[in-house]
Amino acid sequence: MKSYCKTCLNKREPNSLLGYNVLKKEDKEHNHKKGKGVKNLEYFLGVDGGGSKTIGVLMDAGGECVAIATSGPVNLVENGEKMVRENIKPLSALLKKVPPSDILYSSFGMPSFGELSKADQEYRTIIVEELGIKPTLLVNDVVVGWAAGTLGEDGVHVVAGTGTIAYGRHGKKEARTSGWGSVIGDEGSAYALGREALRRVSRQFDGREPPTLLKELLCRHLRWANWQDLTEWIYAHRDTERRTVIAALAPMVYKACQKG
Repeated sequence: MKSYCKTCLNKREPNSLLGYNVLKKEDKEHNHKKGKGVKNLEYFLGVDGGGSKTIGVLMDAGGECVAIATSGPVNLVENGEKMVRENIKPLSALLKKVPPSDILYSSFGMPSFGELSKADQEYRTIIVEELGIKPTLLVNDVVVGWAAGTLGEDGVHVVAGTGTIAYGRHGKKEARTSGWGSVIGDEGSAYALGREALRRVSRQFDGREPPTLLKELLCRHLRWANWQDLTEWIYAHRDTERRTVIAALAPMVYKACQKG
């Protein structure tokens, strides 16, 4: 295992949101006398959960990436507890690299966190039970996106992925908008694009609108021969996975737009 002297580790400046800044390059590279103030390297674990995929990254205090793990959606409201557990568990591969006691700081950004009090506690419970660690920081996934993009400075972060949400900070003030989920929100998201594409194609199947390139592309991509195939495809998916698979149609909408 790599090691750094205690003097260098103590040079990190605390940051209330991000935990600690990594070592400066000159601190990381300078030489130490063997056996003098040397300790095992500490680690940082970051997890960005989403409506379609989740990524976890393990970093050492020198800023080096130790391991990366990916999995599927972890939205408690849209995907349910069972699927969230199934997709949190694979992140345990990161903890095989180092013992949990060596993780100085762990940050988890989870969709729907902060929106339902019940979901907030469930996320904590799932992380502890599936990974065996207690998160140092647990926030909505839009917050970790904001932190990564602004490095904790004033700014606004807009998410237009499976769902949509916007978040910003100015000094001690913070604000968010949208993020209301697939039933009453998700405007401009991949899910919204996919849902609208299905609506338009359904109208083309029953004659309310003339056929378009979009219908041709979707039928070819999903092997639909008629309207029954469309119906069976939609309702064959479980409620907890339907939002994700519909969002995956967004590239087809973009492709149709490119071709005019």
